[in-house]
Amino acid sequence: MTTIVKSLDWEKFLTDNPSVALMLGGHGGDVTIPGNIEVNQTHATESQHKFYSIDAKRSMMVMPRGTGKSEKILAKRAIDCITKMPRCRIALVGVSYAKLLENVLPAIVKGFESYGWKRNEDFWIRERPPKRLGIPAPYVGSLKSEHTLYFKNGSVLSLISQDREGSANSMTLHGVIGDELKLLDKASLDSEIAAANRGDEYLFPDCPLFHSEAYTTDMPTEKESMWILEQDALSDTENVQLLLDIQLEIWEKSEELLTVAPVRRKGILKEIANLQALWDQLRAVTFWYYEPKGHDNVDGFGKANIVRLYRTLPDFVFKTSILNIRPFLTADAFYPDLKKSHSYILGATNYSLIDSVPFEQLKELDDCRKDADLDHSRPLSIGMDFGASISCLVVGQKFGKKLRVQNALYVKHPQRLGDLLEQFCHYYRTFKTKRVKFYYDHTAIGTNAQTKVTYADDVESALTKEGWKVERVYIGKTTSPMRRYEMWGRSLRGGDEHTPETIFNRLNCVYLLTAMRLARLKQGTQRYEKDKTDERKLSTIDQRETTHFTDAVDTLLVGETKHNLNKHGLKFNVVFMN
Repeated sequence: MTTIVKSLDWEKFLTDNPSVALMLGGHGGDVTIPGNIEVNQTHATESQHKFYSIDAKRSMMVMPRGTGKSEKILAKRAIDCITKMPRCRIALVGVSYAKLLENVLPAIVKGFESYGWKRNEDFWIRERPPKRLGIPAPYVGSLKSEHTLYFKNGSVLSLISQDREGSANSMTLHGVIGDELKLLDKASLDSEIAAANRGDEYLFPDCPLFHSEAYTTDMPTEKESMWILEQDALSDTENVQLLLDIQLEIWEKSEELLTVAPVRRKGILKEIANLQALWDQLRAVTFWYYEPKGHDNVDGFGKANIVRLYRTLPDFVFKTSILNIRPFLTADAFYPDLKKSHSYILGATNYSLIDSVPFEQLKELDDCRKDADLDHSRPLSIGMDFGASISCLVVGQKFGKKLRVQNALYVKHPQRLGDLLEQFCHYYRTFKTKRVKFYYDHTAIGTNAQTKVTYADDVESALTKEGWKVERVYIGKTTSPMRRYEMWGRSLRGGDEHTPETIFNRLNCVYLLTAMRLARLKQGTQRYEKDKTDERKLSTIDQRETTHFTDAVDTLLVGETKHNLNKHGLKFNVVFMN
């Protein structure tokens, strides 16, 4: 049923229709823009224009990197919710509270600023506005300032993360936005977040964005995230097209205002208002799934940058993250049992520290103080891969039957091994037990005519110099690829008495997990091997996502597995070197 607008609030109409206001700016007569309305012109991509024109109550967008997902889309949705629902409470949802603060929120704030909003005047981050301003309280109950953004009309934006158990409990939300949807747990979204985004029906019954959802993500690449792509079939295609058609008609009628006689303008404005009302009614019941083909932000992202990424990213990553091509998950993975469930975020971050640090100083937390998954009473275990183009180091600790891979560090050429060890010492400078168990194979003990000092010697020397006590554990000749393949199968499937079950800190091991997902088997001269072709493409492939990191974590798992066998009295030739 169409609602006919009898009269028109001219200033409100122009505020709600900036494109119309832009067209009419400076035009004489009775359509002059009121002086208190500002109009800003900004660049927008096709995807962004579609989002603004459709603005469905429930929106899900799968978009490439560098397309303004947070700054241009989520920030705009937040602004619309905040301004059209004064004193409301909306939420920004992320996989990690620390990542929300470090990565997503800065982009959202940049988006606010592009619309002329100023910090500590229009909004406040993790601090309440001064009482002297008389800003009304939001409709919701008590708020924790360290998890909240406040706005001058009394609205608030709450930060909710899935690595803080129950962070949405007892909340009543009036809208939700979220980035990196592919990293979010669907069960938690369906229960915790959906349960919170309801209620207070009497507050904003006529607002089409009341209890809205807007999620963005780049292309999902894990089996557990494929549910996102299935939402394509649920998109309200006919409604979406109608919404676009209505916006086009509004635009065409707005153009008429520039040429028709003054006596006709009131009638056209009334028609526009009726179309606007119809648009609002329709988008309030619409779900829109959007997945652009290719990268539609070439002007903003830069052609040179896309060419650079084509040369440096693995083909799989470039196609999914830059070109937005749906992944084809092949059957020849070297780590076929690796799943999202093998990585953890709960208990990974020290939020008693994060909550106490001002927003501007969060980037200074570049060490292990922010990691909550460490046992400071026991040594760290490390495995490494040594190379001219990149050197990698993975850190882990055993907790019962589980091997927790807590970090993955690297340096790229022209930095060398010494720089990597310096990075390790800096990151773990506050670690209370300065002991490390260093697993290495025969590749770390080779020498040449110029020196008899080995990589293993260099590692021990550098760490000892910084006050670490090093336990060197030589695991022998590099285990064959097929044995490592089988060992990882036992580790990731679990249940094997002698093989630890490996899990990964998802926040600290991004490149390691990417490299493991991309690693492939190939047929060797006698048996299957790990495909290391990309390690030779130094000028065209980002070496962080090739098999270097996987060799380092292989060494760690082999070391912990064999060391475990030795502890249980099973025959194993292990050498402990002082």
